[in-house]
Amino acid sequence: MTKPWVRIALLMAVAVASVFVALRLFDIGEEQRGAGVAPKLAPAQSRSIVVAARDVEAGKVLAPADLDEQRWPEGLVPQGSHEKVEPLVGRVARASLASGIPVLESTLLPSGASPEMNWRVAPGYRAMSVETNASAGIAGFAVPGSRVDVLARLVSSSQRREEQSVATTIAQNVRVLAIDQQMVLDPDEDREPADVVTLEVTPREAERLFLALSEGDLHLVLRSAEDSALAKAGRVEVIDLLRVPGAKTEKKKTVKRSRKKKRSVTIIRGSDRAGASVR
Repeated sequence: MTKPWVRIALLMAVAVASVFVALRLFDIGEEQRGAGVAPKLAPAQSRSIVVAARDVEAGKVLAPADLDEQRWPEGLVPQGSHEKVEPLVGRVARASLASGIPVLESTLLPSGASPEMNWRVAPGYRAMSVETNASAGIAGFAVPGSRVDVLARLVSSSQRREEQSVATTIAQNVRVLAIDQQMVLDPDEDREPADVVTLEVTPREAERLFLALSEGDLHLVLRSAEDSALAKAGRVEVIDLLRVPGAKTEKKKTVKRSRKKKRSVTIIRGSDRAGASVR
């Protein structure tokens, strides 16, 4: 028969072993559950930066309601970020800001700048406004940021031909900067045909546009956002519209006339030689 003190010792050993095993299993479970969870950041490992509290469109003057302060990990804070909201109130957004994204210095205009057109024009380009109508303005489908081609209808004349209309492309892949003085359009707003469209053009294209405006009519052709290729510009005359596409033009046959060879006779008189041709 087992003595009482022996049984008590065995029970105590089993209890201690059970507690040890339970504690080990608990530690393993905590390690597995915390493998994909970032550790809680200590104040020294994070810093406060300014983020957009809501979506902000380009060209908007920032208000306190547009900005918020959040704590970000020190190693993930982007360069050019700001720590306080107050200095950014009144600055102008150079580009669109998405909600929750840090507000960087590169996304803002210089302090004191106003939301005008000049900062939207890329270096080396010019902003030029052209009057349009419902057709030339693509019936309201052209919006700021769209890419268009500019066609011109001109009148051509020469000494050999009478006056006739000629269509040609004078600018390609041109960016629309504004529609009727609006640099950003509300997507929920009903669009009406534009009266004035401001385009971003090169100095050479500005000269061609100015001349075309004084000599004829302009028409804007909307391009795909993914199409930036430049086609070979040509010209179309009214006579070209009367030709059947794909039809071969008949070439005039030229008849070659054979030339008759001239016959010659040589007359010898002593030491003198004389030649005469006979037809």
